Amino acid sequence: REMARRVRELAEKLHLDNVEVVTTISGLDGKKARAKGFYTKSTGKITVVIPNNTSVADAEQTLLHEAVAHYGLRQLFGKHFDTFLDNVFANADEDVRRRIVELSKKHGWNFRKATEEYLASLAERTNFEEARKTSWWQKIKDFFVEMLDKIGLPGFNTTTLSDNELRYILWRSYE
Repeated sequence: REMARRVRELAEKLHLDNVEVVTTISGLDGKKARAKGFYTKSTGKITVVIPNNTSVADAEQTLLHEAVAHYGLRQLFGKHFDTFLDNVFANADEDVRRRIVELSKKHGWNFRKATEEYLASLAERTNFEEARKTSWWQKIKDFFVEMLDKIGLPGFNTTTLSDNELRYILWRSYE
C-alpha cells in the first residue's frame, strides 16, 4: 500500500495524469507480468506494477524511469524523438556509447531502443530535486539550449555527450 501511495503522490507532484498503479499481476501477460513498470506509446499510459517492485524507493525509480525518459523525452522532442536518440548515440562519449552497445547486445535491442533504455536508467538514478542545486547543471544548461536550437535536428556538431549532459536533458524532461 505504501508503494502505491508513494507512486500516486509522486505522479501528482510530476503533474502526470496518465499513471496507472497496478497492485496485482493478474490480467498482465508475458513481459508486462514480469515488468516493474512500462510505458505504452499507443495510449501514452505509464503503468507501475507494484508487486514487481521491492520497496518504495524501487517503485519511485520505476516511475521516474518510465515518466522522465520514456514519456517525458517523447513529449520534449515530439516527432524528432528518433533523431534525438540517433544523435545521442552518435555523439555520446566513449564510455556512454560502450554501455549503450552492451545493452544492445545483451537484450538484442537496436541502438535507438538501447539508447532510450540507457537514458531511462540514468533517470531512475538521478535525484532531480537535488540536481537543481548543483553547479554543473548550470554549466551544461547553455549546451542543452544550444542543442535544442540546432535540433532542426540532424546533429550536435562535434560535442560529445557525457552522463552529466544526458542527465541535464532528463532534468529538462522532468521539469
